[in-house]
Amino acid sequence: MSMTPIKVRGKRASTQTESSNHSVNSLLNVSLLNPCLLNPYPRGKRPISSASHFSTPPAKLLRPTNAPNENLGMHARFTAPLERLPTELLETIFLHDLNISLPQASSIIGNKLTSKHVKTQLVLRVCSAGRLNTYPCEQASLFPTMTDHAETQSAILRMRWMTLSFIRQLIPDYITKTLVRELGERGLQWLGKGPLVTRKTESTIRQYLEDNSVRFTKTNPNDPPMFGNVSWRIENPPRFIRLCFGLHDGLVTIEERRIHGFERSAQYVRSSSAERGQWRIFCGINGCKVPGKLLHGPWTAEKCDFLEMVIRGNATVDWVGTTSGEIAEIGLIQALREGNTRATGLLVTRAGSGDPQGLWGFAYSSDSSTIEKVDSGPWPREDLFQANVFELRGVGVVPRTKHLRTAVLEAGCQRDVVETLLMAEDKKIDVGDREVLDWAVEKRVLGDERGPWLLDTLLSCCR
Repeated sequence: MSMTPIKVRGKRASTQTESSNHSVNSLLNVSLLNPCLLNPYPRGKRPISSASHFSTPPAKLLRPTNAPNENLGMHARFTAPLERLPTELLETIFLHDLNISLPQASSIIGNKLTSKHVKTQLVLRVCSAGRLNTYPCEQASLFPTMTDHAETQSAILRMRWMTLSFIRQLIPDYITKTLVRELGERGLQWLGKGPLVTRKTESTIRQYLEDNSVRFTKTNPNDPPMFGNVSWRIENPPRFIRLCFGLHDGLVTIEERRIHGFERSAQYVRSSSAERGQWRIFCGINGCKVPGKLLHGPWTAEKCDFLEMVIRGNATVDWVGTTSGEIAEIGLIQALREGNTRATGLLVTRAGSGDPQGLWGFAYSSDSSTIEKVDSGPWPREDLFQANVFELRGVGVVPRTKHLRTAVLEAGCQRDVVETLLMAEDKKIDVGDREVLDWAVEKRVLGDERGPWLLDTLLSCCR
């Protein structure tokens, strides 16, 4: 009696029975005589289904040719047709569409789109206020809604390469092109002399900025920002032209005022006749969000400058949809422990303070209808509207009693920091907190001047 063979999974039989050998040999002999028995549909003769007539055939990917002895392994990856495009063509496609998801979709595409030219065009075309578009596509078609535009700006701010040092490299070129465009459209001369401003005079303006970059740049980080002011007079028709630009934040202001003659011996300037235009290298659409990397410490001067530029550019913090609010709360505690007054002021000032702002983050300003006499100077008075005229909007962290305790008990009661907390427009601070008062009384007994000063400050806040 013959045994029935049993196939065990995972093990190969070492010997074959006589019946199994006979069946395999017979099948091989038949297949050699008639191969169609094993494959009833020879190569190229398979039947075509009815659905395939209405569908396009899939694109065939060219497989890379590798060396015969090169082993790619089971996780070998084949490049897509878009990834094999030349870098110049891929850059043109990206700048034509400005889809931020394209470099994030593939590491190969992302590596090809890392040139400074691509980053510069991306910032100038998406984040700056000015008609510097060098491509034929319209901005409205790229961003159908304001929400799409704001989300793209927020995504650019979150990029790792988007730093203040990178922005400042673009500011001289941005100011030069903005002045050439605006002065050329007005048919004006540079500094009131020479030929009309065109692209041929761009080198003259660029050289002027380079020669005066030291004079227009602050040397001490604690000093207020420096603005370069240039003004001249035009006789036909009689008016004043004044330019103001900041090499620290990329703000360009052009103001033009007409001169009215009421007497033969005097001329006057009517303030209501002023025409003013402003442009920023970073100008956020309503809805642009501050990235989380700018909301926490360590608080350096460069990070504070970048945060101030972003806030002045109309960016806000998303307190609902992201964790940026919690990050800002932690950043305020870090700023208090570091004793950084500037970072504290940027974080606690209530969002929306100061003058109301428009779509692009510029404050609405109304000129008075006063009439002023023009003296021998080139400009009637120093009243050119600048970005720092109105109070800076802050992130909007609400100071609480725990923040006052941190500033007093942990940071040693630095006066300017404590005043920044107590003078905030929105605050929930208990000025009669027992721990703070005990610290102040103890310092007064020890003869430390911080104790009496803190008691007087808290008492003035109660009035």
